[in-house]
Amino acid sequence: IGSSSMLLSQGRQVYGLPGMAKEQQKLFRVRLENLVNLTKEGRWNEVYELLSIRTRAGRDKKQFVAEKETTGKEDYILVGFTPKSAEHLDRSIWGSDVWIITGCGQYKKDGKVLELEAVIEAFQEFNEWFFSGVVLKTQLDSAPQKCNSKAKGSRRVG
Repeated sequence: IGSSSMLLSQGRQVYGLPGMAKEQQKLFRVRLENLVNLTKEGRWNEVYELLSIRTRAGRDKKQFVAEKETTGKEDYILVGFTPKSAEHLDRSIWGSDVWIITGCGQYKKDGKVLELEAVIEAFQEFNEWFFSGVVLKTQLDSAPQKCNSKAKGSRRVG
């Protein structure tokens, strides 16, 4: 299916994404950090600009923002994301570069901060990186899964 790698983020080192040029990795990291920070701040107009065409699923910005503003009040509120690993999916199947970033999302719910499994899909579209958003990882019809471990040396994004 693809190659996988641990994400490294110590000091100035960028995420370990094998096969991606270092300059692309820097751009990827900046856009990923923007996604996490904007999501934490609830800046949905700006989050929309970082979403992939696949994620937008035909919704325009106005629809997306209205959906987030009405459903986000009682949900899990993102306060951070710590990447654990990355998997590169086969370009021949997807038609473009796709990375699956798994990690621990720090979410606030009912006054508590919970560490839960989270995923971000990254798609290269129009020579730029776009994302799925930070998505809680769940099994069908079940609660989000607690995060069980972090990649050694990884740090929180955003």
